[in-house]
Amino acid sequence: MASRTLDLLRQIGVKEHFRLEVLNEEESWSLFQSKANNLEKEPDKHQIAFQLAKKCAGLPILIVTMARSLIDQNIHAWKDALSQLEKVDNEELQEITYSALELSYKRLKGNEMKAFFLLCATNGKNPSVNDLFKYGMGLGIFNNTNTMEGARNRLHNMISVLKASCLLLEDDTSTTRVKIHDVVREVAISIAYRDYHILAKYGDKLREFPKMDILSNCSQIILSNGAFRQLPEKLDGHNLKFFHLANFDLSLEIPNFFFAKTKFLEVLDLAGLNLTSLPTYFLFLTNLKTLSLDHCVLENIDAVGALKNLEILSLLNSSMIKLSSEIGKLSHLRMLDLSDSGIEIIPAGVISSLIKLEELYMGNTSIKWKIENSDNQDENASLDELRQLSNLTSLELQIQEAWMLPRDLMFHKLERFKIVIGDVWEWADIDDVTLKTLKLKLGTNIHLEHGIKGLIRRAENLYLDEVEGILNVLYQLNGDGFPQLKHLHIQNNALI
Repeated sequence: MASRTLDLLRQIGVKEHFRLEVLNEEESWSLFQSKANNLEKEPDKHQIAFQLAKKCAGLPILIVTMARSLIDQNIHAWKDALSQLEKVDNEELQEITYSALELSYKRLKGNEMKAFFLLCATNGKNPSVNDLFKYGMGLGIFNNTNTMEGARNRLHNMISVLKASCLLLEDDTSTTRVKIHDVVREVAISIAYRDYHILAKYGDKLREFPKMDILSNCSQIILSNGAFRQLPEKLDGHNLKFFHLANFDLSLEIPNFFFAKTKFLEVLDLAGLNLTSLPTYFLFLTNLKTLSLDHCVLENIDAVGALKNLEILSLLNSSMIKLSSEIGKLSHLRMLDLSDSGIEIIPAGVISSLIKLEELYMGNTSIKWKIENSDNQDENASLDELRQLSNLTSLELQIQEAWMLPRDLMFHKLERFKIVIGDVWEWADIDDVTLKTLKLKLGTNIHLEHGIKGLIRRAENLYLDEVEGILNVLYQLNGDGFPQLKHLHIQNNALI
């Protein structure tokens, strides 16, 4: 265990502890050189670099961050960095930390990159990449791209740049979250509040709802894992673009007029709340681009149909059983996430109405799809409605039987997919790293339409169950080979 506070280690009963000393001058210089790249080929920067390494006071995070931020910068940037650090009292390590890290932040190229870094830092210690994508889309951080797939590529490139700048940490344990050093996050939160009126508070700091005079000028408010018993009647947020509240207390109620003064909201994320009926003023949040109601108890969300500019709607892990037919009115919707939810019924015509949809996630659900050519279940959607989604590039889908899938349903535009067909597979076993996963249980002699064959051909992870009557599975499914295949799993087949 490591802590910046010795008292904390004592409080939790640690009996033996030792101090992690800062680096000496030689160690500091060696580390700086290794991170700055090719200093030996730039003699004009050598002496400045040596002075910078000394000014970092032996703190590895400062040395690495400073060295990385100056790679490919001209001599004037190096001199400016040294000049700014020299103004700081060497004994005040916290000030040095803040100054050096702020310099690295200022050297990020472009307002989009700076905004994305602050978004990472203000949304928790290990924010979800998917959440960052939803928020970034709503706030216009990825405006230079025309498609959701392009925006995702931009997001991952930004993460790589921030890692290269040492403002985000490398993390081999997760590809679905980003990791940020505590000190870097604290500096970023300070910058965000000072320069952009972004307020971010978590956990123990959230025993009471912040005072309204603090919130009134905020452009973003992030309140996560609080312990509120009550919310104010109105949130005074005339400048507010992003509001996030995660309380995970089903007894907490949102007053009907809570959003009456937040008409400029672009991103709204409410998590872990009881929203059996939405607050009255939801109808007037017409500037919303992203609405996330993950982990909520939901019933009547018809008011969502009035949000004509909504592009992203996430009901991840919600308890709703029937999707509101009003969602079919969201003509600008580009992403719909119903993953891990309790949704069983999607009214007919809702999916086919969302003609701008690019991403549709319905993994780990028990949706009762209408069977093709069946007169029953008239109110239920049919999988045939997927034909109308000509812009779809990402799909996550789970169905019980292969025959439920309409013939000749084409998936050739899908860039990312996780499709599970059959009752023998567990959705939780799917690798999050792999973008293209297909799990098939066929049960009888194989008869696959061109759409499924196309998915098999492009799958990276391919799982097959009960593929009877095929002596050479890969050859008979596709004689041209499987160039993208990384993992093949075959089970319950006596002939293989």
